[in-house]
Amino acid sequence: MNATLSKIRAKLNTGNDPQTAEQQLRRALDLKRAQAALPLLAAFEEIKDQPVKVELLKQIWPTDFDRRNDRLLGLVQQFLGTAPHYYGIKFHIPNGSRVFSIEVGAEETLLYTSTRDGHSGRPQYVTFRDADQWMEFFYKTMAYILEV
Repeated sequence: MNATLSKIRAKLNTGNDPQTAEQQLRRALDLKRAQAALPLLAAFEEIKDQPVKVELLKQIWPTDFDRRNDRLLGLVQQFLGTAPHYYGIKFHIPNGSRVFSIEVGAEETLLYTSTRDGHSGRPQYVTFRDADQWMEFFYKTMAYILEV
């Protein structure tokens, strides 16, 4: 009987509660996603005050583009995740939005994704094999957006 009670107490002390385990896994995945997104967030931080092409602003906000923030930071719709564990950025672009984010795939693998979501039609998803390809696509997109 003592052995059984000892095992039961051990289970209680190790926190084998399914909800607790799920929350711990979720926190660990959020941290992993945030760490994978650090190159994106660092690159954004370096260029957030760069001016956006006026023609692009006219396409996004045709009636009041001149009253909008003309810097890259002004195109940010939202940072994905919660501070300080951001895992992506969503930008305004003509006729929709562009998202760069880290998603969790099968077997808890990290997926480097970019999504083009238009006002009409289905979203277009691109998944990259590694962070380098993902960041190259980010640089290419910023070259289209920024006045450099």
